[in-house]
Amino acid sequence: MQTRAPVRVGSVWLKPTKKGLKLQAKTVADFRNLQNLLVTQKFAFHTYSLKEEREIRVVLRGVPKEIPVNEVKEDLLSQSLTVQSVRRIQNRFREPLVLIFVSGTAETNDKATKAAFFKIRIVCSLSGVKAEQPRKRRKN
Repeated sequence: MQTRAPVRVGSVWLKPTKKGLKLQAKTVADFRNLQNLLVTQKFAFHTYSLKEEREIRVVLRGVPKEIPVNEVKEDLLSQSLTVQSVRRIQNRFREPLVLIFVSGTAETNDKATKAAFFKIRIVCSLSGVKAEQPRKRRKN
């Protein structure tokens, strides 16, 4: 099968592929309408989450193992960050590391909030904490 050039229908781009049809909406409203149409027509489909709906994910490096995760969460909430979950990262032997994974709520996923998460430098009155982007998992 030969793939052809994308075709525009209204505000949606259609591109035939070897596995089926790729649809790309121009606006969020068009994406939602298209998704609702596919659901009501009971088509099998896959979508990626919108950037606005993705949660903010940050790894805090340098938080001592002795500090409980719930204290870290309370401290981040007191810094007016919209924290959804906080957990300690463990190595493959299930030993706790000085790394804490923090995920923020998707409702307030804008540039200012994301920047606030990456500007975290003090947690539980401890300075020297560094906020980083989470790394991808290695496949064994």
